[in-house]
Amino acid sequence: MRSTAQKGFFLILAVCFLTHPASAAESTLPQEKLARYNDSFDTLREDVWGKIGYLSRSDQRAANFNLADVRVDGGRLRVETRTGGFSSGGLGPKIRFKGDFDIQVDCQVEFLPGIQDMDQDIQVYGSNRIADLKEEEVETIYMGIHKPEKNPAFIYCGYLEAGKPHTTVAQRVPDRFQGSLRIARTGDSVTMLYRTGGQGEWKKAGAFTRPRYETVMGFKASNFGGRRTTIGAKAPFVAFFDDFRLNAAQEILEPAPVQDMALLRIEKGLSPEKLARFTDTFDTLRDDLWEKTGFIYKAALRTDFKQGDLLAEGGRLSLVTKTGAFSRAGVGSKFTLCGDFDVQVDAQVDFMDDVQDMDQVVSCYALDKSKELEDDKLEFVMIGPGKDPEKPAMLQAGYHEKGKWTGTNRIEINRFRGTFRVIRIGKVFTALYRNEGESEWRRLSTLSRTANDIVIVLVAQNYTSGRVSINATRAFRASFDNFKVNAAQKIEESEI
Repeated sequence: MRSTAQKGFFLILAVCFLTHPASAAESTLPQEKLARYNDSFDTLREDVWGKIGYLSRSDQRAANFNLADVRVDGGRLRVETRTGGFSSGGLGPKIRFKGDFDIQVDCQVEFLPGIQDMDQDIQVYGSNRIADLKEEEVETIYMGIHKPEKNPAFIYCGYLEAGKPHTTVAQRVPDRFQGSLRIARTGDSVTMLYRTGGQGEWKKAGAFTRPRYETVMGFKASNFGGRRTTIGAKAPFVAFFDDFRLNAAQEILEPAPVQDMALLRIEKGLSPEKLARFTDTFDTLRDDLWEKTGFIYKAALRTDFKQGDLLAEGGRLSLVTKTGAFSRAGVGSKFTLCGDFDVQVDAQVDFMDDVQDMDQVVSCYALDKSKELEDDKLEFVMIGPGKDPEKPAMLQAGYHEKGKWTGTNRIEINRFRGTFRVIRIGKVFTALYRNEGESEWRRLSTLSRTANDIVIVLVAQNYTSGRVSINATRAFRASFDNFKVNAAQKIEESEI
């Protein structure tokens, strides 16, 4: 028979184990609904995930940033950072959580010893980035493992509030970690847990009280921490993720029907009959809607410039650059969008992997008509894919202001066949895309910009803003089709 002391010991032990139950959520969807989002990473499931690259303080680091290589390898997700610059990459889901939730993911990493020119970091996070928020308004909860340069690695957790991180260091870990990271929310309480090995006891890394918001989760690996402003990164950092599990969730929100939402929010819009005039299938080049673009960015550095060709062929508008010089082919709208609007256009491009003497860029951008077409005054919001010789092709969105380009998000691609879309509501621009054959839109970026009058520009070119010399032994080709104005408060028909 056990003594009273023994009974007390076993009671305390039982309570310790019960502090981390199978699921922290008080109410949850049935397991058969949750199971759809579990992932063992035997393949990269495009119905659940999209590749992401997260770059804080992008205005300082974007010029030296490379999206990490993200791929499935041997039944695990492998993330490898690029060398020579800031690099980060991982997966972000196409769903978000409302109310309580409980997620976990296995991870394995062997930290490189003696590294002094970069950090090594893996992280699981939840954010309200789906909202139309400025950077300083974003709320994030996070936990991960960080190794700063040659210092010991440690588990950390915390939250970002009003642009300021609040981080707690939980425990040092060996340079080889294999285990699981877990984040659970019940009400306003957020608990961060971890365990080593496959089936060990969960240990609490930290707990915080945070306001409830619709949360999008993700995980990533990076070669820099929040305080790093310079980097060498002579070696890649590799991390593996596996067995993502959704233990509990009160409510799962699938991607919203963005088109319907936009049309409802654009008040006092033009009638469908009036909008139909601006629909273009590019069976011919309609000179009542479009004119060739003639602006050359940094023209003083590009005296050997050749205007590319515009071809209406096969029911598409083909843009073809010239060889042997800087070259750009494109059209700008003769109509002006005033106030809120929603436009989309199909695009198609196959990038050439073996080209070393030029870039390959396709863009759909909303150009601020009130600004002069000069390098230091040009302002626009852009979505489109591009490729330079040393990097993989990227689909990105961003903006140009006061002579400076700022990219806000990048997704690695091999080619693009799909549709670009730009929506403006008030001062908020939203850049979206969908791949050929898809029905739902994917949000690439949300930007707060001025609400001036806008013209639409569609271009293909063989140079990026940083290129100062070129050979261009081959022509670069892209095409557009099915331009539509889905909604607009006002459209003025006048020359650019």
